[in-house]
Amino acid sequence: MQSIYTKIRQEYENNRNSALQEVEKKKEELYKKEPKLLEIDEKIKKIGMEMSKSIIFIDDDTKRESTVKALNSQIDALKDEKNKLLKKLKLPEDYLVPNFKCKICEDTGIVGSITGSKSCSCFRQKLIDYTYNQAQIYNIDKENFDTFDENVFSDKVDEKAYNSKKSPRENILVIKGIAQNFVENFDDKNTKNLMFTGGTGLGKTFLSNCIAKAVLDKGKTVLYQTSGRLMDLIMDYRKGDNENFDETQYEELFNVDLLIIDDLGTENMTEARRSELFNILNTRLLKSSKKHTKTLISTNKDLKELVNYYDQRIVSRILGNFEVCRFFGTDLRLSNRK
Repeated sequence: MQSIYTKIRQEYENNRNSALQEVEKKKEELYKKEPKLLEIDEKIKKIGMEMSKSIIFIDDDTKRESTVKALNSQIDALKDEKNKLLKKLKLPEDYLVPNFKCKICEDTGIVGSITGSKSCSCFRQKLIDYTYNQAQIYNIDKENFDTFDENVFSDKVDEKAYNSKKSPRENILVIKGIAQNFVENFDDKNTKNLMFTGGTGLGKTFLSNCIAKAVLDKGKTVLYQTSGRLMDLIMDYRKGDNENFDETQYEELFNVDLLIIDDLGTENMTEARRSELFNILNTRLLKSSKKHTKTLISTNKDLKELVNYYDQRIVSRILGNFEVCRFFGTDLRLSNRK
């Protein structure tokens, strides 16, 4: 387990060092072109040190505040002068700002507050990806709301075949709207969880990826796994058979902002697995009012089949707390082969 943490920490350190080294390289080149920039940076550094000393050594609150304010004014004036020089060189104001992959933690993986420090959401997401998401989550570069194409869905109404007066295209547009509303109102405790039902090749996984991408773009964490694989990981964890899976990763099942369980109903179900699934759903529902966490379930089974496959406790949690979206039509993967 430690090796995964070490690997991620090393990755963060490499990213941060790379960003800082790139800035230093830019500075060296600029200082040669415009020596005045070096002079300004040295002055800013010197004033910054004076400010630190003032905060520590000046006991009088009023004098300390006025001193710090005056020093800040000097720094602002120097920064304005620096920006003018950068503009003169036809460079953006942020040219010398490190290009960190995460602007929140600046590639440290940690964010701090008055009450202490904690892992940044980007670090948690990285750990989740290593443990759970694997290949699934990476499809979001190709499968997202920007690449969604309604024209691949039929506009033919077949009430007898689909048990609906809508065409597959009309239906998918309604579901797309529900999905976008789900993302837009993600932090609203009144926003219901989602359940996608329908046969294979009807767009459930694609739309799940659309939601995953949009939620990640909001700075949230997403855990995406098939039900079978998820249950295998948990069972191995319970038996102590997985050294790369610890309590922290197990707890993410309950704390991650968005949990996506794909292919529900295809796993080899036992009483122990039923208990684990119920615990996940029930705990997340209890926590959702405070943490605003959400769950998305996708299944090839219809509601009647789910009732027969799972016990009443699980089904009642789903029916009472999930908005069910039924996908129908012809298998798009088969249609694309023709």
